[in-house]
Amino acid sequence: MVSKFILYASVLCFTLSPDIASADNSTTDNQYQRNNQNTNNYTNSTYDYQTPKNIERLSVSDNMIEYGITSLPIGFRQYCRDNQNECYKNNLKHASQYDSMQPIYLVYDKDAYKELLTVNTIINNSIESVSDEENYQVIEHWTLPINNKGDCEDYVLLKKKQLISYGYPEETLLITVVKDENNEGHAILTVVTDIGDLILDNKFDDIKLWHETPYKFIKRQSQHSPIIWKSLKKYS
Repeated sequence: MVSKFILYASVLCFTLSPDIASADNSTTDNQYQRNNQNTNNYTNSTYDYQTPKNIERLSVSDNMIEYGITSLPIGFRQYCRDNQNECYKNNLKHASQYDSMQPIYLVYDKDAYKELLTVNTIINNSIESVSDEENYQVIEHWTLPINNKGDCEDYVLLKKKQLISYGYPEETLLITVVKDENNEGHAILTVVTDIGDLILDNKFDDIKLWHETPYKFIKRQSQHSPIIWKSLKKYS
């Protein structure tokens, strides 16, 4: 059973290691701790827990602002055609109903830090980065990596699947589309936590807050339905 905790948002810069001593462990309905009963592969991580350097910098601004429902990425449409059971669930009758639903946060603690860092690092170093054109002879194709090869969205899909299998709430694991430092399209995984939105990216192994990356954030999945996407730009 996934236990529940209160919302407590804070800014942690540099390497995102949580301050366990200062955590508030009272409960509420919109915050969840991952079920770590099946995370044996990650509890033996070689990554050491560290005290955050900038714990005094506290803010509620480290979760992204969403600006309404937007279009689905073309590749995600294809992925949903191929994986309908993963996309067409938890859908309300009217998409506008999602705007009034409360956000859900993952409690970010010492174990979550180790697990996220280890999953990100292992998958980054296990998959060879190749384009869809090279791998599938098409411009865009979203799927789990095949033959240990894939491009950015394939890394994201595998990380999300792996974390869900280890008890992380799917609502806190959001596929996200950005423009990278070269103004090219790129996919990353956002983890919505009580200390801010964290990024798992195939370009770096560290876990970073979203605003610590060089990216322009475009859109991401809704927490409340995989098939609904939210704009991260004020005007889109």
